[in-house]
Amino acid sequence: MKHPIPDHNPMRGQYSAVGDRVPQHFALSVADGVATVTLNRPERKNPLTFDSYAELRDWFLALQKATDIKAVVLTGAGGNFCSGGDVHEIIGPLTKMSMPELLAFTRMTGALVSAMRAGVREVLNLPLVDGALGEAFKRCASHQSKLQASPDQVRPKGKMAAFVSCKGGNGASFVATNMAYLMASEFSKTCAFLDLDLQYGDASFYLGGGGVKNNISDLTQQIERLDGQLLLSCMHQVAPGLAPKALKIMAAGQKPVKLA
Repeated sequence: MKHPIPDHNPMRGQYSAVGDRVPQHFALSVADGVATVTLNRPERKNPLTFDSYAELRDWFLALQKATDIKAVVLTGAGGNFCSGGDVHEIIGPLTKMSMPELLAFTRMTGALVSAMRAGVREVLNLPLVDGALGEAFKRCASHQSKLQASPDQVRPKGKMAAFVSCKGGNGASFVATNMAYLMASEFSKTCAFLDLDLQYGDASFYLGGGGVKNNISDLTQQIERLDGQLLLSCMHQVAPGLAPKALKIMAAGQKPVKLA
């Protein structure tokens, strides 16, 4: 729970997400610990620009140190939420950018998403379904109780590496499986390998001969009850010579049509 810092405290400005700044590319209001962020270009259905992406990123990053804001409402002006990236101010320029410039843009948008998700456990869509808010509070309270009961089970965040090729047959799965095996065998890291290659899906053959009972297709059929236990039940330990639980794989579906 965040504890508000009084207005007279000289350190308040260092911890307030709002401070003395007024956003230039979105509207902002704060009342009773609730910040309302409004995308405010109703004449264009509130599209995003490079500047608004950057300012939203910086604001949400600052929010992580705030003590005066407990909830955020993200909305759009004029009856529309957001039409996505502005065709003239983002999409057009992106088609002319070099690969390093495209990578910089991707990192900026990724930083915004990460900042928005920091510390977030519940995202509710408007209009609210009857009882949705109460159920969300119950889930948050239950999670908090579990953390307090078992503080030693709270683990730091892991790191994710993605291997993507421009077309099939370029060896992305081969490189990824070798990397996962090396991380587990040579560096004693616990690795979870998710094979999302729906066209070939051969990572399980590289790592374990393909003898898996469940795969990502089976998981998606039960997505409404997804939790940690269900996820683990659909993953399989590979390379028996490694330390227990060192490397597990979520195999791709053998019949991609099942994922539709």
